[in-house]
Amino acid sequence: MGSTLTVDNIVGATTAANVKLPAGTVLQTVSGTFSDVDHSFTANSWADIDSSLNLSITPKYATSKLLITGNILLGIQDDSAPMIRLSVNGSEVGSATNVGSRRAGHTGMSYIYYTSRGSETYYEMYSNTIHFLTSAIGTTSTIVCKPQIRNFDPSGVVTRINTSAYNGNVDWIGVGVSSFTVQEVSQ
Repeated sequence: MGSTLTVDNIVGATTAANVKLPAGTVLQTVSGTFSDVDHSFTANSWADIDSSLNLSITPKYATSKLLITGNILLGIQDDSAPMIRLSVNGSEVGSATNVGSRRAGHTGMSYIYYTSRGSETYYEMYSNTIHFLTSAIGTTSTIVCKPQIRNFDPSGVVTRINTSAYNGNVDWIGVGVSSFTVQEVSQ
């Protein structure tokens, strides 16, 4: 047999600001997918991959953390060093530390140099996984999170997104999509 609870008056007790969920609860999720296969980079400076992966999230609690995940598909050529970093409100997060003279990022291809390949075309596409949990974000104002790309080698070769460096429109070349997700996690 069921029970009935009668409440005369609870002022403000059930507003979102007063309800505290257990630590580790995902409070909200924003996600973007980039599916264009005619997108490439040659620059030796950080650049947004695409606006579809630039995500805005307005945290419910300043004590929350952001779980940033995703996957960026890169097609690279010889003599390149494409890296991906994570930008949260313009600040780099989740990159390697204590790097010395090396170049830091969250994920990427380090340096590619196929000495035996000569002038061959490049058919490979590489998956670069993103997975990072920030510290407490300290704000309830809107935050913009985005992956950015840079080729640390100044050679000017092309790095493509979602396809191989070859990128020929033929039925034996595969293409894919890149994705980026940000979740607010309560603490």
